[in-house]
Amino acid sequence: GDIEFAMVNAGIGCLNLFFSGVEPLAQTVRKNLFYRKRMESYNQHSGFLLMHFVLQMIFNLMGQCDNPLILTGAITNETTHIADAVAERNAASLLGFHLCKVFLLYMLGHPEKAVIHALACA
Repeated sequence: GDIEFAMVNAGIGCLNLFFSGVEPLAQTVRKNLFYRKRMESYNQHSGFLLMHFVLQMIFNLMGQCDNPLILTGAITNETTHIADAVAERNAASLLGFHLCKVFLLYMLGHPEKAVIHALACA
């Protein structure tokens, strides 16, 4: 219904905010955390999982992770959340995961690995 629509658009807005680059990453993180908390309070699990990947991608780019190529750190563990998304048949989260991986891998100099994730989006 209306809440789901609002939360999906909030997530898309946060992703677009990141990709536009109009705000510093730290400010983008704050907005993402705000909407992620709203998604959780409205029990919007699909968007909530997607926000994990987006936030971790941003943290990786800010150097707040052990390995910038893996979406694992303070926000999420890519192995665990991928398993959850697959079990729930959460296509939006899976697509978001692969999109975040494409971006990270390409931006960090691994275009051949980015292609693998891009093909998973098709």
